[in-house]
Amino acid sequence: MTAAERWRRRGRTLEAAGFLVIARLLVGRVKFAHWRPLLGSRLPLSADRRATAGSGETAERVAAAVDRAATRLGGSAKCLPRAIAAQWMLRRRGVPAVVHLGVMPGRERGTLDDLHAWTTVAGEDGPPSDPIPHIELLRFGGLRFDHPATAERARNSSVC
Repeated sequence: MTAAERWRRRGRTLEAAGFLVIARLLVGRVKFAHWRPLLGSRLPLSADRRATAGSGETAERVAAAVDRAATRLGGSAKCLPRAIAAQWMLRRRGVPAVVHLGVMPGRERGTLDDLHAWTTVAGEDGPPSDPIPHIELLRFGGLRFDHPATAERARNSSVC
């Protein structure tokens, strides 16, 4: 690994740490209804997600950066802030990412891990490392923040 690659890696980790701190604060202190638009539009569970060139490699780098940042930040490394941070980082890079919220099947419930959040890109199916698949309940994505104020500004600033 060259010096330039090491610095880029450190930059991604620092970016991930910033997004993780923001996501943790939102999840822990703000009602879901207020920050839900930051995840993008609500997508149907059958939404088609097409691959974009280079999205797999970018997603791997982002996931590694989020993991490194979560380790360095310490504390509780819950899946929802990680999924949010990864989505925001991918969105900044022009990669359409989807945050999924799911629950374990009924027969498997009863632990602290009943609920789960994960991020996918380019048509991936679900959380790749989970031994028990979660049932997807909600899906949010897109390349833009889906905030009502942002949409209103976009409508008002259209050029004729």
